[in-house]
Amino acid sequence: MYSGRPWKKAGLAFQIDCQPHHAPVFVDHDMWEKIVFNLLSNALKFTFTGKVEVSSWGREWKGTTESKRYR
Repeated sequence: MYSGRPWKKAGLAFQIDCQPHHAPVFVDHDMWEKIVFNLLSNALKFTFTGKVEVSSWGREWKGTTESKRYR
C-alpha cells in the first residue's frame, strides 16, 4: 500500500511495529484501508522532521462482544 519513497523524499524515517493478533479482528477492509491511508497521508503532510511510527498490538479481551447497528 505504501512504499518508503515518499518518506525518504521528505527526509523522514518511517517505522512499522505491528505485533501479531491472537484473536480475529473483524473490520470492513475497504474502510480500514481508507482510514490507514488517510492517517499516513496526514502524517507525511504534517511531519516536518524526525520519524513517523505505526504500531499495533493486541490485548486479551475479557468482556462480551456486542453488535450494534447505527442508521
